[in-house]
Amino acid sequence: MISKIFKLLPIFLLCFSLASFADDPAYVVFYNSGKAAKIVLGKAVILKKGDQLYKTDQISIPDQTQLALVCANFSVVQLKTKMSKSVNDLPSCTKQSTSASSAYFKYIWNSFAHKHVTPDKDPRAYMKTYGAVSRGNSYSKLYVDTIYYNNGPLKLYWKQGRIAEVEVYNSAQDGDVIFKSKAAKYAKLDSIALKLKKTGKYYWDLKGEQSANKKVFIFLNAVTYQKLRNKVLANVISTTPAETAYLKAFMLEENHLLTDAAYYYKQATQLAPSNAAYAASYAKFLP
Repeated sequence: MISKIFKLLPIFLLCFSLASFADDPAYVVFYNSGKAAKIVLGKAVILKKGDQLYKTDQISIPDQTQLALVCANFSVVQLKTKMSKSVNDLPSCTKQSTSASSAYFKYIWNSFAHKHVTPDKDPRAYMKTYGAVSRGNSYSKLYVDTIYYNNGPLKLYWKQGRIAEVEVYNSAQDGDVIFKSKAAKYAKLDSIALKLKKTGKYYWDLKGEQSANKKVFIFLNAVTYQKLRNKVLANVISTTPAETAYLKAFMLEENHLLTDAAYYYKQATQLAPSNAAYAASYAKFLP
């Protein structure tokens, strides 16, 4: 009896593996601007955000409709032309280098691609700040290892209401303190920029928290900053006004443009005040 079980075990494992593979969808619906639908037993079922599509499914997209689908590798396929075809015949999810938007779409995929999973209340948990080396951000509610700044008011609040002084340096290691703020529960970026006067790359830390790798503050002129901002926002997929604002904020924060990120997080919460994820993200910018 035992020998028979061992002989059948590889078959059981193979069947289990195939069943698990079959449970993985080909796409997750991110946005449907109109009446794009899945055909079920000859009837059109309108697709909504979070719906799963398998390779064996049939879909129909009418005129003037945009359907955005998230892939398992967190890339996005956008369909904007009238069609009726099998999901298996849709454009493949190309393997590409990580883009600025991929962390948000990782959140979308992980929230909806697997059954019995409740979407995370804070998509920022998936955020990976691009172009920054982690420098032990233990005292700020935001990712502040690297900040790009041009103008506009913004306060970086410290955790637990801590009161501290910000020291700005002209060098990543050692170097002279060229500016020191007053002790406060936050740092005002506009005040720091006003004291620095000249654009360039600076380094900072809290007094008493100095480490081998200080945090980076990159003070840009208006033209350079606008080019960087436009490059980030070029990747935004327009959906509903609230989600579009949130995606802009997420991508701007992910790319270290915190002033603009705060603006769009606030806009998203105003457009959808009951959305817990939007509120949780914006709360990081508040006392």
